[in-house]
Amino acid sequence: MSHGLMSALHAFVILLTALSGIYLLINARSVIALFSKPSNELAPGPSSRRVPRGRLYFALAAFLAGFLLSFGFWSVSGTDAVSNAVEGDPEEVQRP
Repeated sequence: MSHGLMSALHAFVILLTALSGIYLLINARSVIALFSKPSNELAPGPSSRRVPRGRLYFALAAFLAGFLLSFGFWSVSGTDAVSNAVEGDPEEVQRP
């Protein structure tokens, strides 16, 4: 995998995580209502606007997937796999 493609994928994953996290923060009352039980101390505040559960589950899944993929990219970048992909084999490089 080329360095540019890996960087683009990492940027996409970061953007996905950030946007889904912002969406979850904006709709925090709906997230609390999704996980609230009578025995919990958390209770959603008064609000007339609720987000459908499907959207919340999708945003939670996107946030978790983005977080795990970002952690995966970070852990791979610490190995020699990325530096070897960027350097390539010097014999394949055509020099004038």
